[in-house]
Amino acid sequence: MTVTTLCKSCQRTLKFRREHVGKRAKCPGCGAVTTIAIEDEDTALINADLSTEAAEEEVLQELPGRGAPRSNPATLMKQVLGAFNGTFKRPRVSIPYLFAMLFVAGTSAALVVSYLALVAATGYAVYWHSTAHTSWLTLPPGTPSRARAMVVVFYALLTLFGCVMVLFMLKPLVARTSRAKLGRKLELSDEPILYSFIAKLAEVVGAPEPVEIRVNSSVNAAAHMGSGLWNLFSRRLVLIIGTPLVAGLTANQFAGVMAHELGHFSQGAGSRVVNFIRAIQNWFIQGATGGDEWDEWFSELTDEEFALFVWIGFTCQIAAYLVRVIFFCLLILSVLASFLLLRQMEYDADRYEALVVGTETFTKTTRKLMPLMLAESFARTMLRHRDAPEPEEGHFAGLVIFLTKQMPKSMKQELQKHAEKSRTSWFSTHPCDADRIRNVERLQAPGIFHLDMPARQLFLNFDRVAKDSSPKAFKRMFRDSET
Repeated sequence: MTVTTLCKSCQRTLKFRREHVGKRAKCPGCGAVTTIAIEDEDTALINADLSTEAAEEEVLQELPGRGAPRSNPATLMKQVLGAFNGTFKRPRVSIPYLFAMLFVAGTSAALVVSYLALVAATGYAVYWHSTAHTSWLTLPPGTPSRARAMVVVFYALLTLFGCVMVLFMLKPLVARTSRAKLGRKLELSDEPILYSFIAKLAEVVGAPEPVEIRVNSSVNAAAHMGSGLWNLFSRRLVLIIGTPLVAGLTANQFAGVMAHELGHFSQGAGSRVVNFIRAIQNWFIQGATGGDEWDEWFSELTDEEFALFVWIGFTCQIAAYLVRVIFFCLLILSVLASFLLLRQMEYDADRYEALVVGTETFTKTTRKLMPLMLAESFARTMLRHRDAPEPEEGHFAGLVIFLTKQMPKSMKQELQKHAEKSRTSWFSTHPCDADRIRNVERLQAPGIFHLDMPARQLFLNFDRVAKDSSPKAFKRMFRDSET
């Protein structure tokens, strides 16, 4: 049996099991160490007591953060923005580095032009076939009707498939990234503290302020100037944050990851060149991996019961696969031309992170990410097999954190040993963890942002956001279990 209680410090309603009455607990909203006491059958009050003696008494494990914290948002915002203390010295971009960026940008642009030329050549080939081979439709008299029909069908299918190929080669130019990849958009009115924190961090590192913040269900974060080829010269920065990442990090560590992503767009005179290169790289990656809105639509056609729709969807998927092969080849050529520069960009972004939160925090964050990413992989595998345990928080981020905590200590030690012994491969665009740590250890940076609280407290409604951004497989599984 549970009893409802009220924290007098932040006025947040909490639930406890009845056997916990008389013990001490920490309020997830304000962090106050309090005593659970029942005054009558219907109401239990938590009387705040922050004395030194209280800290030495038995304290229950912190309750999961269900719902929105009820602490004063203005006070929390003041605390978050007041955690910035010190002067940030932005790393300079050297002249040779800038020339290297210009070379890679020129190479990337040449690959884009090559693709456009390939699209034009394919379109002309389809036109040439449809006009030069009209004689197939007028075979000599005496040709068997079955042979005549087969030739006509072959002519029509070849023309039709050529048109479909041209259409799908044009698709990456206009198709938008799927909403599942972009994630759920957070409104400024719903999360003012997070938006203010990101805006202040962008100002500190010299990056443009993100116009949108989106959340998804990955242990990752990313920043990009829009999606698609038409956003090459855009200054509309979009920041994407994974809710499992937020749930697994402290505010300090989370600030470092955000500084890393914003650092990619903070390189002074080379910032626009970096934006151009990263936009083309992201376009190649999206074209090679698929996952835009068109792909989702044609994939749904193959699930239809009507045979014609199934054949249309299947044909479109073949065309989409061939286009992905083309983009994969372009991506390989792009990586061969830019892997050294892209790796250096990661090192530079790591320096931004270390200068903001300190070398020690950077090291802790880097070592914490691998277990979180492994737990995410476990969670998605469990969802595919429909044998995932239901997390108490009711969202995918909670499942990832649960699996991380259940991970054996020996496994975490093996992961750390592997990370320490790993070496960056020659053509890798991202350095290994050991090289990243060695790169920032030379700085011995104390950091200018220090805030000791869970990163989820930067959100006013973290659990609601995490539930809304959970993957469809998670929602289906536990919606079905409820029914």
